[in-house]
Amino acid sequence: MAAKKSVQLSGIVVAESAISSIDPDEGVLMYRGYDIADLAEHSTYEETALLLLDGELPSSERLRAFESELAERDLSAATEELIDRSSGEAAPMDMLRTAVSSLSFDDPGRGKTDRDSGLRTATRLIARLPTIVARYHRRRQGLEPVPPDPTLSYAESFLTMLHGERPTERETRAFDVAMILHAEHEMNASTFTARVVAGTGADLTAAVVAAIGALSGPLHGGANEAAMGMFERWGSAERTPDEVRGRRRGSSLTSTSTRRPSIATSAPRPTCSRRCSRPAGSPAGRRTCSSSRPTTGSFGRPPSTSARPRASSRPASTPELAALSHPACGCRGRRPGRAAPP
Repeated sequence: MAAKKSVQLSGIVVAESAISSIDPDEGVLMYRGYDIADLAEHSTYEETALLLLDGELPSSERLRAFESELAERDLSAATEELIDRSSGEAAPMDMLRTAVSSLSFDDPGRGKTDRDSGLRTATRLIARLPTIVARYHRRRQGLEPVPPDPTLSYAESFLTMLHGERPTERETRAFDVAMILHAEHEMNASTFTARVVAGTGADLTAAVVAAIGALSGPLHGGANEAAMGMFERWGSAERTPDEVRGRRRGSSLTSTSTRRPSIATSAPRPTCSRRCSRPAGSPAGRRTCSSSRPTTGSFGRPPSTSARPRASSRPASTPELAALSHPACGCRGRRPGRAAPP
C-alpha cells in the first residue's frame, strides 16, 4: 500500500536559500549568515534591508545611495486618491494589497523580471509602503495625512507620518529594531506564495500583492491582528503578565500556526524585542535602544572559527570593516579597499 501523500508539504524541501536560516536547537535566526541579535544591536533597518537584498553588508557609499533611494517616499496621485476614497470602508490588509497593486501603474519596472529591475522595484516598494500605511491610518482617523520627510530616517519618517509629530530617539530606535527583526521570515506562507507567482514570470509587484493576500489569512499574519485585539481588551501593560499566565494555563493563547521549525530554546525575535522594550532607565534598555542611528557598519572584525559569524561587541574603528564571512555559501567576503582575511 502506497504511503499517504502529504498535503501540507510537511518535510518537503521546496527551496534552498542563503538569505536566512534558523537554528531551532539554539534559537538563532540569521540573515545572510549574521545573527539577528547582532543586527538588532548594531545595525539599522536600512543597512539590514540592503544586506538581505545584496547578500553582503554594504559599503558606506552603497548604503548612502540606498538611503537616498528610500527617501523617495511620495505616492502617485492615483494611489493617494485610492486610499482617500476607500479608507473609511476598507480593512487594513485589503487596503494595503490594493494600494500596493496601484504602485505598479507608474513603476518603470512593471512587467520586467530581470534582477536589476527587481531590485529597483523592491527598493521602491520598501520606500512607499510606510507612506501607504500612514496615510490610510490618518484618513480613517479623520486626520490630514502628513507628507513624508526625505531628511528623516526610514523609521523616523514613518512614525512622524503616522502620529503627526516627531518621535523620540527611543521610539525611533525601538521601531527600527522591530523592522530589523521582521525583515525576513524564511519560507513562510506569504514567501511561498510570492515564489509561486514569481515562478509564473509575473513581476515583483504582482508577487508581493499575492504575498500580502496570503499574509492577511488568520493562520498567518492574521494572528498578529488577533494578538493586538487581546492587548486592547486587557487595556494596560500592568494587566498583561497575569492575563498571559491565565491564558497559558487555559491553553487559549492565539494560535500562530506558521509551519516554522519548532524552536527548542528562546525564540530570537521575542528575546530582542523584550530587550528593546524595557524601560529606558534599565541598563539593558540603555544598551539596546540608546541611539536612533547606530554607527553605520559597526560590525566587528574578521570572524573566528565559530560556526556563526557574530558581530563584535567592540565597535569597529572605521566604517569600512576588515572582513566578513558568508557561512551559508562558504565564501569569505571583504569590504572595498581591504585585504582578504588570512
